[in-house]
Amino acid sequence: MPTLQPQDHLNTANRLYPHAWKLVEKFLLDKGKDIPDWPAWCFLPMAAWYAIVSEGGDLSQKTHLISDVGRLAAIGTWRYTQDIYRFDDDVARAIAATEIVGDLPADVFMRLPSWCVYVEVPQAINLNGIVGFWAHLEHDINTGRKELRLLIDGADGLFPLPVHLGPWTLSEAVE
Repeated sequence: MPTLQPQDHLNTANRLYPHAWKLVEKFLLDKGKDIPDWPAWCFLPMAAWYAIVSEGGDLSQKTHLISDVGRLAAIGTWRYTQDIYRFDDDVARAIAATEIVGDLPADVFMRLPSWCVYVEVPQAINLNGIVGFWAHLEHDINTGRKELRLLIDGADGLFPLPVHLGPWTLSEAVE
């Protein structure tokens, strides 16, 4: 059985940030003690992933690493569950063809089945080279804001996409 795309990205993260997992464990142990607490629905805030990528420093001189924060946050969070969701082609086509009517509350995304999931995009629905995406929740340690963080897995690479959640509709959150 060939290696799946998400595991390939995890292997790359392991090579780029071999120290990350020990630091993750340290952050989790220090949660609410030496560092601020955060809600249980968030595995690890982006601020911690930033500290891992920057090695505790500042990325203003290493701007090429800024997007690694979003990539490592998704893949690193997914590392602990490795949930992959696959849809039957017929089901995927039906979902893609479904028109969303009415206002879908953005908070519906606060109910992910685990800290991070990977959703495969079947070839039956062509989304411009997107093969899948990771989804996890962020608690901004500075503002307390909730975010749905997506990491799009496409033919051209990995692209982080935040969606701010709150007392507004999904359409408003995406805008």
